[in-house]
Amino acid sequence: MYKQVQHIVQICRRNRVVLFVLFFITGILTSVVFIDEIKRSLGTASIAFYSSIVFMILGILGFWLSLGELTRIRKISKELWQQKKLFRKTLSSISEGLITTGKKGEILYMNPAAELMTGWKFNQAKKQGLDKVYRVVNEQTGEPVDNIINRVLGNGNIVEAENNTLLKSRDAGSRVISNSGSPLLDVNGNIAGAVLIFNDISANKVIETRLKEREKQYRDLIQNLPEAVYTCDEFGFIQLYNKAAASLWGREPIPGNDQWCGSWKIFTTDGVQLPAAACTMARAVQECNAVQSEQMIIQRPDGTLRHVLSNPTSLFDADGKLTGAVNMLIDVTEKKEKEILINQTEEKYRTLVEQASDGIIVYSFDGTIYEFNKAAHDLSGYTSEEFKKLKINDLLFNEPVIINQANAEKLKAGETVLFNRKLKTKDGSALAIELSARMLPDGRNLAFVRDITAKKKAEEELRSSEERYRYLFNNNPASIFIWDAESLRILEANETAILQYGYSKEEITQKTLLDLRPQEEYSQILDFVQMAKKNSSFECSGTWQFKNQKGQDIFSSVVSHQIFYKGRNAMMAIAKNVTEKILLEKERMSRQQEITDAVLSAQEEERQEIGRELHDNINQILASSRLYLGLAKEDAVNQLEFLEETDNLINSAIREIRALSHNLIPPSVSETALMEALDDIIDRMAVTTPIVIHKNFAGFIENRISDKFKLTLYRIVQEQFNNIIKYAGAKNIQLDLLQQENEIILRIKDDGIGFDTAKCTDGVGLMNIKTRASLFDGMADIISFPGKGCELCVIFPFKQATKNLD
Repeated sequence: MYKQVQHIVQICRRNRVVLFVLFFITGILTSVVFIDEIKRSLGTASIAFYSSIVFMILGILGFWLSLGELTRIRKISKELWQQKKLFRKTLSSISEGLITTGKKGEILYMNPAAELMTGWKFNQAKKQGLDKVYRVVNEQTGEPVDNIINRVLGNGNIVEAENNTLLKSRDAGSRVISNSGSPLLDVNGNIAGAVLIFNDISANKVIETRLKEREKQYRDLIQNLPEAVYTCDEFGFIQLYNKAAASLWGREPIPGNDQWCGSWKIFTTDGVQLPAAACTMARAVQECNAVQSEQMIIQRPDGTLRHVLSNPTSLFDADGKLTGAVNMLIDVTEKKEKEILINQTEEKYRTLVEQASDGIIVYSFDGTIYEFNKAAHDLSGYTSEEFKKLKINDLLFNEPVIINQANAEKLKAGETVLFNRKLKTKDGSALAIELSARMLPDGRNLAFVRDITAKKKAEEELRSSEERYRYLFNNNPASIFIWDAESLRILEANETAILQYGYSKEEITQKTLLDLRPQEEYSQILDFVQMAKKNSSFECSGTWQFKNQKGQDIFSSVVSHQIFYKGRNAMMAIAKNVTEKILLEKERMSRQQEITDAVLSAQEEERQEIGRELHDNINQILASSRLYLGLAKEDAVNQLEFLEETDNLINSAIREIRALSHNLIPPSVSETALMEALDDIIDRMAVTTPIVIHKNFAGFIENRISDKFKLTLYRIVQEQFNNIIKYAGAKNIQLDLLQQENEIILRIKDDGIGFDTAKCTDGVGLMNIKTRASLFDGMADIISFPGKGCELCVIFPFKQATKNLD
């Protein structure tokens, strides 16, 4: 009853306004029904008074109910807003991608993790179909798959996590994901949409793949071990065994069924049969320890016996909990059979030892000598009785260590060890000996001792010879190749060849002779090889062209002859690099051709210039003179005027011819006349052009240089001035002729229009300047930029300027 009343009270609280309206309507209806009765009882005035009181009470009650409802609504709204804010912050913070859709699959919300994995921003993906934003394919096949939201919306069921799905991002990336989906229901239980949750498991897939690979490698390793190996769990049930174990047991046990060992039967070395629970594997698990090389006998189903060494070891997990054990069974049957055979042939062994020509010693690691033969004590110079009292250290010459640790381990492992020592004889002399040692079954060592003094001397001489050969081979300034006469493959190359041709030692020995030669010479090389094969004493010399690692040409003077190298016929080629010499010769011939072409071009241009001057200038002046002479003959009145004009024209022709002569034939430049000749050029330019020339000859003493060098300077100045007049459009020229201790510098700079030296090729004028400069080892350099003028700088070695000076 109490719960029902409480439920009704809560309903009333939630519906205060409704109750107020019901009370109000009830009051009005009551007043209407009983109005006549009230009028008779109270009168009209009393009715109005009490009615106003009732309505006032109802108004206060309604206001109170409305105020309470409003407060409750605001509180609920605030709580809903805070829950919504908390919900959105929670969704934004989770690392899994989350997308909600409407019932048609359109995207209504996606969190930042979903934006990151899909490559879509929410404002771009909103209202888009899920298939457009969430593109998934099968990880193995790459085929598109239907997203799980379609299935959720179709049947209304929850789809659990699915793997092996590849999500294609908008930015062309992809990642392996797991995803799941659930329906979203409205208040009536109808499907209003769906929610998709997906997670990037790419890193997990990589780890899973690596674990599978490691597991496979582990199993492959176990299966391919030559020794028998098997494992069991903490209860002794066999889990894994390899082929060698099944072969040793003569049967294949059933994993999870056979316990402790896969053998048919187990015996001690005394022949006592052991139960499986008492074998070494069981002890290793029960005692949580390892058993080292314990010998036992196993019997196969066919009755054959095998002697084995058992080596079980307990296995533990990361927390130190026992998980099982692993055992390696080493088959020593043959060794046991050999021991029996050795015992049977002991007498034969003794006889052979005594008759052996090499010394034989049986010793232990502490140096104690147990047995020896006659050759051993004869080699040392001691008698048999004296030798018995010695230890190994007494026989070693200044070597306190009998055998190093590495060799000792090899001996303990059953290997034969070969090493050299110096034997100290009874008379104190030293013998070089070679010892071949092996550990015997009883732990002692058997050593064969051989005198190798003569052999060591021969080896030392051979090594010394080899070192001298190697030094001469590798440090020879010429490149040396040794190549196979059959395959043409390079077998050996010295350091000079490696440095010169740019290949490493490994790279050059993978090349053939043809790889270093131009293709057009292949037939000539093959002919050379055929001749070498026919004649064992064949030798050849000549200059050949090669290619280095960068494809650059190398010219070498090569001398080749046959040798016998490492059991095969080969050719040794000694090549001296003459590339610089040949290139210099080619450059000299090319330069000579350029000079010849420049001289011919200059002569041709000079002739054309003379022809133009004679035809266009002097010829016109003389023609005009002839015209005036004709007028003077016909007109007696103005004859004197015409003759004066004729005289002026003839004088002008004479001046032009004189100027032309000055250009063709320079003034004398002997002794101190170079300055005057340059001043003459400057004066003539000042008369014929508006160009202002500034000169600087400070410190230049011309009597210390040859006349030919003076003439070269004059011609260069004359050539450059002509270039400036024709092309530069300059207003000023700076002419500097300077003399330093080791150099003479000629510099001509103008303020003309300039030009781009990268685009402008050398003309005849500039070629003439460079050609004249090269005659005295001079270097001519042009510095110019468009609109910045031009500067010619020529630098001569002073010793060339004084060459042939009388």
